[in-house]
Amino acid sequence: MLKHRKIHIALLSLILILATVFVPGCGRIKLTTGLGKDTFAKINGETVDMSTAKLLLSELKYSYEKTFDANVWGEPLENVTTEEYVKNSVRDTIEHVICLNRMAKDATVRLSDEDHKMIKEAAALYYSELPAKTIDKGDFDRDTVEEYYTLLRIAEKVFYSVTDDIDTEVSTDEARVINVQYIFFSAMEYDDAGNSVSVSESECKSKKKSAENVLEQIEEGSDFLSLARENSDDSQVVLEFGRGEYLKQFEDAAFALEMGTVSDVVETDIGYYIIKCTNDNVESDYEKRSKEVVFSRRMESFAEKYAEFSQECDGEFNSDFWEKTPMEQLEAGSGRLYEIYEMYFVSTQ
Repeated sequence: MLKHRKIHIALLSLILILATVFVPGCGRIKLTTGLGKDTFAKINGETVDMSTAKLLLSELKYSYEKTFDANVWGEPLENVTTEEYVKNSVRDTIEHVICLNRMAKDATVRLSDEDHKMIKEAAALYYSELPAKTIDKGDFDRDTVEEYYTLLRIAEKVFYSVTDDIDTEVSTDEARVINVQYIFFSAMEYDDAGNSVSVSESECKSKKKSAENVLEQIEEGSDFLSLARENSDDSQVVLEFGRGEYLKQFEDAAFALEMGTVSDVVETDIGYYIIKCTNDNVESDYEKRSKEVVFSRRMESFAEKYAEFSQECDGEFNSDFWEKTPMEQLEAGSGRLYEIYEMYFVSTQ
């Protein structure tokens, strides 16, 4: 699972980036048994129904079981089970969406009549495509989808509202796309509450030493891709990307390489990388890449504003969500929750 998620021009990306950069979410996370069985969380006074969490879980159930199989939930993923990892990601996603909505109130961001019209249409389309057994299960209804789409739309509008002064001019070099192979040595793990934390200093030194040993093998002529598949803590070892899509330390090192060359061990906030450039100028769609570069600029500007604002946010989460919501008892969604949202809204920015 990539911790340095690729940026697309989509609201989901914003939420995922926030959930990655601002771990464990905005403010202070508390697990409690003091919330009612139908309440997932209270975040800055805003109540989030359990049906919203189950909506997001059903989508992830569809995605993970389609990619893997129904037995994936007990498999380890970043030092927890896949089920715990997915539930933690739902928690982070919802927390950031609610924090963004709180930010929208301060920025006086409002939805238009056209926004509300499209939200209803999008929610109706999504719900109409759900499997009958998912609808019959009744974990969420069309109103749940409509409410979540409303939260997403407000979150998206506040993002663009507070970054309206960003420079939109992009040079040809800035829009350059490269292809790399890489080996990742993770210096992160999950604590008992499911929050991402750094490993111990001794383990961090061990990870760096492992990276240095692998680099020596590469310099002695060993095949880079084979070593990547044997040693990387990331299941993905090949990337094609442009500026502004990944961790800055990783990106700076990668873009400094010429075709066929290999980096030294690159230290980042989440671990160590060895990078090989296999193409330093991939032919790409300039217009598409320009939009991605501008989005990256917006994200960098927004991150500073959000970091300050998020310190004022805090949330309580229902511990029953982790303990009494087994994935095997949920029905899968359609996998189209965000795709349908984007059909109606991404092109309108």
